[in-house]
Amino acid sequence: MKKKNYSCPNGCILPKREKQLKINKMEQYYFGYINFNFCPRCGALMPKTLKRLKAFFQVSNIDNRLNKSLRLLYKSEFEASARECFVVLENVLKKNLD
Repeated sequence: MKKKNYSCPNGCILPKREKQLKINKMEQYYFGYINFNFCPRCGALMPKTLKRLKAFFQVSNIDNRLNKSLRLLYKSEFEASARECFVVLENVLKKNLD
């Protein structure tokens, strides 16, 4: 595991990771570490998770009007991103109903 992929981009000190009992695809139990998808202190996305999200949205066919919302999502501003999506949706609906 690379340290830069699982460190908070804001520099928060993460809690000590402890081994936990996990199960794999073949239903065998083993001890392993749980990797954080986001910082438990500030809520920022971890670099590896952010990289996967960007790859997903590059493959998806996202409308250009949602670019601002995507940028907010990448900055870990989830509420603002959702608000922006709703504003775009309202504008599209108003335009189509008129």
